[in-house]
Amino acid sequence: MPTQRDLDMLKALPLELKIEKSKARIREWYHYNNGNVYVSFSGGKDSTVLLHLVRSEFPDVVAVFSDTGLEYPEIKEFVKNTPNVEILKPKLSFLQVLEKYGLPVISKE
Repeated sequence: MPTQRDLDMLKALPLELKIEKSKARIREWYHYNNGNVYVSFSGGKDSTVLLHLVRSEFPDVVAVFSDTGLEYPEIKEFVKNTPNVEILKPKLSFLQVLEKYGLPVISKE
């Protein structure tokens, strides 16, 4: 497990080196799983960057978007205009999940 010092050192690296290290991890994960990988894609900035990095190495990787019904229309439009994205629709709406299971407990534990 990385120490705080390890993490601080990684954060201090130049952007280009961070990108190369990220791509190396992506290649490692892709080959470890024999190419049977997907990118969980929310349409937000973090998953968009991840998808870009993955596809810069492996252009045919499928992105998966879960349409919960809570997303902003602009996000849904962005996702629809992103190539090779599989859009999943949960069987239960968010309201149905709340009615069936109750409110989620927010905890750091």
